[in-house]
Amino acid sequence: SILMNIINKGNLDLIEANEYAGRQFIDVVQLVKSRLNYMVIGVVRNGEVILNPGNDFVIQPGDSLLIIK
Repeated sequence: SILMNIINKGNLDLIEANEYAGRQFIDVVQLVKSRLNYMVIGVVRNGEVILNPGNDFVIQPGDSLLIIK
């Protein structure tokens, strides 16, 4: 499958999100795309994966971003 191909090639990764704390998810998606050219597909918070949270979802300290490189 395409998803397994992305995972196996190492294109799926987590990056620390503290610098984006307090920002809405949609803003972080746009910032990460413009700065790093990565696609943010979700957030990991307290060990829980939250895929494609709503645009008004707010990043908190300690969150990680699930990205595709």
